[in-house]
Amino acid sequence: MTALKPECVVTHNKPEFTLSEERSKVEFKNPKRYEIKEVKVDGCVIVDNNEKKCDYLVNIEEVRLSIFVELKGSKVMTAIEQLENTHSHLFPHCYSKVKWFVSSTRCPLSSTQIQVQRDRIRNKYKAELEVKNSPLKFTIPSN
Repeated sequence: MTALKPECVVTHNKPEFTLSEERSKVEFKNPKRYEIKEVKVDGCVIVDNNEKKCDYLVNIEEVRLSIFVELKGSKVMTAIEQLENTHSHLFPHCYSKVKWFVSSTRCPLSSTQIQVQRDRIRNKYKAELEVKNSPLKFTIPSN
């Protein structure tokens, strides 16, 4: 199990916030102003350059939701591998509902290929995969 170092976690309750890297981003709306724990995974929680890891983990305790975020160019399968590996490392820090987000500048996978991955991830990890061209937009649901 990988520990969440305090210096890697930013806690806030902003009504809107964005996670971005180069040209990929995820825009969150937090209308209920829930407390958000925004965890920088790549380069902070996991610093090994040889280890596949996603960019962020977003935890929202009030709705028991964890969101793994990978901001990518066009290598969506690589992004899914990074999410999968990070999920394995950080699973003890997750809530009961888990989502995996891939925000890409361009998605070369067909909808059938993405659906196969969605089904595999749902069955193996009990997580929901969402792959969208940037910006991926998500409103945090009420509990």
